Amino acid sequence: MKNKTLEIISNVALGIILIVLGTLMLSNPNETIRYLTIGTGIVLFVYGIINLIDIKKWKLKDFVLRVTLIKGLVMLLIGALAIIYPLSTSHFFVTWFQWLYAIILLFVAFASIYNAINIRGTGFSSTHLIIEAAVSIFVAIILIIGDFRGVIVTILGIGAIILGGVFIASSILFAKK
Repeated sequence: MKNKTLEIISNVALGIILIVLGTLMLSNPNETIRYLTIGTGIVLFVYGIINLIDIKKWKLKDFVLRVTLIKGLVMLLIGALAIIYPLSTSHFFVTWFQWLYAIILLFVAFASIYNAINIRGTGFSSTHLIIEAAVSIFVAIILIIGDFRGVIVTILGIGAIILGGVFIASSILFAKK
């Protein structure tokens, strides 16, 4: 009974958080893009550090080791730039950085897929590399699309509100059983 109550409270809280986030996304898409850029930068920076640390654990071929080293350093650099980028007000820098960021993310995706293929027989999981590649490709596509980013944020906002409502509704229905 105690676990059921905790699960219901958790799902309602998650639903409320999603509805609030969705509403914030819809009310200010430009600010959402800014925070998503900062969040992506933090994730890339952390993954860059993890890649550089993992190099010592993995027993990789020389070429794969170099690709992983370059990928880790690029992720650190682009992560730091993504964190700093939203603070810039220069339109030129924003446009230039958007394309550079997309190209580097596509390189990171390629390197992650390449590394995932090459570490298969080493006993290490490649799941995080595949996720890293998918997220990098997704963010690169958003950056390349450019002016449609507001539409994507709107879709994400509506999706968050709907998902929040589903969490709350399912929790209420679950509570009645």
